[in-house]
Amino acid sequence: MKIQFYPYDFEYKVKDDKTYVYMYSKLEDGTKICVKHESCAFFYAEKNITIEVPNRNEIAKVMHTEPIEMDLLGKKINVFKIYTNSPKSVSILAKEFSQKGIKTYEQNILFIHRYLRDLQITPMTLVEAEGEFVNSTKYRVPLFLADKVKDIGKEANHQWKILAVDIETYAKKKEIDPHKNPILMIAFYGVNEAGEIYKKVLTWKRFPHKLDYLEVVSDEVEMLKRFREIVLDYQPDIITGYFSDGFDFPYINTRAEKYHVN
Repeated sequence: MKIQFYPYDFEYKVKDDKTYVYMYSKLEDGTKICVKHESCAFFYAEKNITIEVPNRNEIAKVMHTEPIEMDLLGKKINVFKIYTNSPKSVSILAKEFSQKGIKTYEQNILFIHRYLRDLQITPMTLVEAEGEFVNSTKYRVPLFLADKVKDIGKEANHQWKILAVDIETYAKKKEIDPHKNPILMIAFYGVNEAGEIYKKVLTWKRFPHKLDYLEVVSDEVEMLKRFREIVLDYQPDIITGYFSDGFDFPYINTRAEKYHVN
């Protein structure tokens, strides 16, 4: 079967020496899905060798190769396309090739960037996939296993449900210590596809107020549980914030782990 969807977030996972791209997406009717598509990592080299390089608990492998003609600064050159067992193996194997005096090309391109470029996919624009939905209990949305993926449009979907998150933490000496210092407050500000505003502030510090968006809970543990409930209930397409990947989310995760909050 074929589906059309708007992908807006991407990651990859490796299993049994195969790499799969996961595209978190929305169908045209707004239904959230995840599209899974196998794609092999590769780089180019002037010579063809098959090697394996131990790397910690993994082994970087050349899976197979093929001769091709590529453009290099306006010139055609004959090289080999070196397919690897994972994206992380590309730089490891390319370094090994270089140490053997073999010139390599395009080993520094990030895997997801290459995937999007090669398939000419622009995030948040319409893409078509051919495959089938599969049963999976690992995801909160339907999983579609794609055999083929192609870009079919460049007009962006502007209807996204976005939720911004910000935390305030205790810091007596202005230090950042998620293992020691609790979160005092979590703020949410969202907008849905219809432009409707959502705002909420959670805290466990009690004080007089007349704010209808302020919710006071019993303690930090309950605040973390309520945070999870709000995110799952609101079902945002995109969670954002100021340096949230570097501060807010790691801090929340550390505090949740401390109290065994899932």
